[in-house]
Amino acid sequence: MASAEPHPFAQLLKHHRVAAGLTQEALAERAGLSARSISDMERGLRSAPYQDTVHKLVGGLGLSAAERARFEAAARRRRARIIPHPATVRVLADALGRSDEDRITFLASARENAVPSTHAAPAPHHLLLHPTPLLGREREVAELGAQLRRDDVRLLTLTGTGGVVKTRLAIEAATQLAAAFADGAWFVPLSRISDPALVLPAIAHTLELKESGATPLAEVLHRHLRDKELLLVLDNFEHLLAAARSIGALLASCPGVKVLVTSRVALRLQGEREYALRPLALPDPQRLPPPEQLAQHAAVALFLERARAAKADFHVTPATAPAIVAICARLDGLPLAIELAAARVKLLSPSALLQRLERSLPMLTGGPRDLDKRQQTMRNTLAWSYDLLSPEEQVLFWRLAVFAGGCTLKAAEAVCGAPDGVEPLRIDVFDGLAALVDQGLVQRREEDEGPEGDGAPRFGMLYVIHEYALEQLDGSGEAEALARAHGHFFLNLAIVFGGK
Repeated sequence: MASAEPHPFAQLLKHHRVAAGLTQEALAERAGLSARSISDMERGLRSAPYQDTVHKLVGGLGLSAAERARFEAAARRRRARIIPHPATVRVLADALGRSDEDRITFLASARENAVPSTHAAPAPHHLLLHPTPLLGREREVAELGAQLRRDDVRLLTLTGTGGVVKTRLAIEAATQLAAAFADGAWFVPLSRISDPALVLPAIAHTLELKESGATPLAEVLHRHLRDKELLLVLDNFEHLLAAARSIGALLASCPGVKVLVTSRVALRLQGEREYALRPLALPDPQRLPPPEQLAQHAAVALFLERARAAKADFHVTPATAPAIVAICARLDGLPLAIELAAARVKLLSPSALLQRLERSLPMLTGGPRDLDKRQQTMRNTLAWSYDLLSPEEQVLFWRLAVFAGGCTLKAAEAVCGAPDGVEPLRIDVFDGLAALVDQGLVQRREEDEGPEGDGAPRFGMLYVIHEYALEQLDGSGEAEALARAHGHFFLNLAIVFGGK
């Protein structure tokens, strides 16, 4: 028996439950219902629950007044009924030998007793369907949903380094949240647009709007959205930042619209909230759990899922567990890198794969053909980010590669600013470092204390990003001069500390 399609109420119920951090069993206990009932409602098998059930759910979820109103409205919706065509009814009536009077009664009865359709009311969103599950991001999905449900959040930008899977997370969050918007959620891909002036037309195209006479398409879009209540997901905005002000103007004129953006850098608009997405959690390699429990860690779960897609009989054993964990750690929990590496188990054992990841970028290739080229290899993904930098920021990026384990601001200024033998950096190191952090190419490591002993934070790169930066440094002609500057800085630092 085919399962029913998700219903707006089903999606909203699941969203609130996940946002509250509850399992189906925990919500059932709070609301005084059965776990089976919760499961049936979330699967759309009970799309119109009794009013008493809805009240119990409201109490169990602890909804606010505004949330309760939307929740109850979604529960009142009914799916369209299947009404047989009159010709079909006449054929049935003839087959049953009905009179004309009986036929009229038969048709009226057919309309009155029509059964609910499982296909007449699709989920209220226009989002991509992904062929693989999103693993290890339940907390992030719930947090994004909680942010977007707040009245004071109109623009939420999901940022993070390339390969951290921002798009996938945004789609999942929007899918769970779509039922909370009367006019649904809409996904607008922007990666193939190069002109910022085409951003609003791209949104209009997604909404199936066309120019009306002499009225510009942008004005048509504003008029259409003025009275709408919907969520726009704008994907890959980082190369179109000149269009940010037009998004701000759209939000200002359309009070029922909210925007979820994925970008490697924030839009820097008034009222914008930024959600920085980090790599997946890793297990402690010094305290490995039993092999059957390793999948509780998101990075390992992703590796295993993608490895089994490439090699159906792949499984973790006590012998392979340390190598699998080491692979995930070498790749810093970066989802795209883990996915690309996991596909290699078709040819290599985990231990052999780990050895080859000493140089990761040549191995992290061969992504699915239905992805953009920049997502098919890790090098392409990083090149996309690198190309978005200014020439001065690019120079600082590759110069920072001379620090194998990261550095403090003081060290970066001393080594990268004006090393002997090369041109001085034509950007303030502090400003350039801030730009690289914003782009997700450099991470601030607040838990580390610099060698100067002053508690200054350290700045470093993820392993694959550092490898890419080293490639740029090797090709720049500055590698030797930077190595000398690096050596002089730490020699002087050792002398200073040695004299204390």
